[in-house]
Amino acid sequence: MNIIQKLSTGLFAMTICMGASAADTAPKLTEKQRAALGICNIATNGVYSIAHMHQTNVSQNDARQEVKRFSDALVRDFGDDEITALIRDFWQQGLTEIYKFDIKPTDEQKIAFAESAAYEAYTVCLDGILDDADKAAFIR
Repeated sequence: MNIIQKLSTGLFAMTICMGASAADTAPKLTEKQRAALGICNIATNGVYSIAHMHQTNVSQNDARQEVKRFSDALVRDFGDDEITALIRDFWQQGLTEIYKFDIKPTDEQKIAFAESAAYEAYTVCLDGILDDADKAAFIR
């Protein structure tokens, strides 16, 4: 067996062991925590898309129309309730805030801007839904 095969076999075994170990120590999430993650994933994906549109020179009016399309699809797929209203409001606020910033000059900065907007959105979303005790499971 050559050195590359030995290294790849060792890395594969180590990855399996690390994955099993992580699964053993991962916190068990409550139904509320799992629901918050799902809601915030949807909200954050929308904010990322808005930031991407802005950084690729899509006008705010065109982005607003796209957010309306997202919102209509959300209501069609999940119904018009408190949760979908929360997500739609989150997207509207994201649209308003994101378009206050300048378009970044380089592709790397544009990507960083969109990723930063998504990270901030995820954090704000979880903070708005979960109390401190529920958030503690994510901080371990």
